[in-house]
Amino acid sequence: MRYDFVMTCMACPEQYDVYDVNLKVAYVRMRWGLLRVYPYKPEVIQVENDWGETESDREIDWNTIIYEQEFDDDLLGVLPYNERSIILAKIDDAIAKYYES
Repeated sequence: MRYDFVMTCMACPEQYDVYDVNLKVAYVRMRWGLLRVYPYKPEVIQVENDWGETESDREIDWNTIIYEQEFDDDLLGVLPYNERSIILAKIDDAIAKYYES
């Protein structure tokens, strides 16, 4: 895979921040049987962390969907274990196509 997927929540919702080197490029969220992938906005912002230090970060672009997949179970909040690697590979491809355009 081209990108690094860092799981930020493992249970309802299952979430990932996706990185290209050290730059966050996408946010993945699986909740209520709906998997969506959003890009991060290109602008870097300054935010205060829990320790009162200032860090650089990026905001999620909620208006743009890079990838979407619906599952039959409306209560599903995690990716099916036996399909996770296949789904993440599809997301990896979708992110690459999004940033190539």
